[in-house]
Amino acid sequence: MLEETVRVVAVQGQTAWVEALASSSCGGCTQACASSALFKQLSRRRTPLAVSCALAVQPGDLLVIGVEERALLWASLLVYVLPLCGLLAGAALAVPIAAAWGVVGDWPSLAGGFSGFAACLFAIKRLPGLGVGALRPVVLRKVFPSF
Repeated sequence: MLEETVRVVAVQGQTAWVEALASSSCGGCTQACASSALFKQLSRRRTPLAVSCALAVQPGDLLVIGVEERALLWASLLVYVLPLCGLLAGAALAVPIAAAWGVVGDWPSLAGGFSGFAACLFAIKRLPGLGVGALRPVVLRKVFPSF
């Protein structure tokens, strides 16, 4: 399970709205490198994430949330590989179909590739095994500050 420490920003019933803690890729050094400049630009905009939480939490508490590795790998495979395969298959299938109709040029291949890509994106959105619940993070534990 992939884990991340987050801070609770709001609580609504059994739902906790959380934000990831700020940390740069190199551990928060004070040098003016490209990584810290990129972090400063990206860390200005934070989007809270809603997680179901049965624990008693309040804003400011730290939680550890997790996402199943297998679900994340499966989603990555679907989102990156399947549209690429659809693009290539659509382009390859469009050429002989267009040739049978007497159409020549690159336009059939371009249209077929676009159609295959779009069809795969539509299919990914409709797949039942990769719904919102498959990638929804779960609260693993509450982090108590050490003094």
